[in-house]
Amino acid sequence: MAYDPEIYAAAVKTLAARRAAAEQDAALLRERACAQFPRLKEIDAALAATGTHIAHAILEGGNIDAAIARIQAENERLQAEMAELLQKGGFGVRNFAPLYTCPLCDDTGYHGGNMCTCLSKLLKEQAAARVCKGLSSDPKRFSDLSLSFYDDTPPAERTLSPRERMRRIFAYCEQYAAAFSSHAPSLLLRGATGTGKTHVSLAIAGTVAENGFSVVYQPAGRLFGLLEEEHFGRRSGNTLETVLSCDLLVIDDLGTEFETSFVAATLYTIINTRMLDGLPTVISTNLTQEGLQSRYGDQTVSRITGAFEPLLFVGKDIRQQKRTAAMRS
Repeated sequence: MAYDPEIYAAAVKTLAARRAAAEQDAALLRERACAQFPRLKEIDAALAATGTHIAHAILEGGNIDAAIARIQAENERLQAEMAELLQKGGFGVRNFAPLYTCPLCDDTGYHGGNMCTCLSKLLKEQAAARVCKGLSSDPKRFSDLSLSFYDDTPPAERTLSPRERMRRIFAYCEQYAAAFSSHAPSLLLRGATGTGKTHVSLAIAGTVAENGFSVVYQPAGRLFGLLEEEHFGRRSGNTLETVLSCDLLVIDDLGTEFETSFVAATLYTIINTRMLDGLPTVISTNLTQEGLQSRYGDQTVSRITGAFEPLLFVGKDIRQQKRTAAMRS
């Protein structure tokens, strides 16, 4: 995937900061440890001179293999002595090497001549954050959800009350977000206006993002607006690539966007591509099965029906209940 230069620069800057922090921590540890055990400074200097000793052995000739073996043996003895002193001092390390965040590339972003997985992950996160920029700064949490807005009376015998149904849905979604992985199922949150779908969508997106995954959350109207502007050259960007490749895509309020052939075709592309790549998607909508089919067509709805786990939200409009309570008070 090709990334905007600003996204690449931001990811590289993050890696550079990690690398600098690891090296600064290592320098501070060396300073503290050597102050406590002066012998460590001597060992560190001797280890640093290993390369010079090997070079001298090669220049002097003679039995080079034997000389190098002696140098390596002395090196190992010094390393063991350093590790013992550091352990004695309670420093929790074996040497003064920086503890980089990524042990594969030492926070350089490249490993074996190829882009390291840590840089690839950062690029995805930066791209997803760019698409999500401008959303509400008030994050939604599962702990903020209240069951008091849902009726506790079952509508008929041997059925769940709205409160119990929603309790189970909230618990399932919270567990889904907490245990999220690339193998997680896609979800279809469907129900009437004001039953908690947007709150749950945001809570899922926030939890998954906090756990280190790249997440794109967008209301349908804004998402398809961005995609259409970029598609027809009215705006620069690669939002579609980000939407297709992020770890989790959350489309909120599907059906509230303008109904156009571009939207229908793009939604099919998004769902079909992510399904083929095994990437989960969460969609919330007020539309019924028939409404989805009428608006987006058989192919798209067939994939949603076959690949998404349906969660039916029930109850009365919470926003209306809050307004009514506020007026009475």
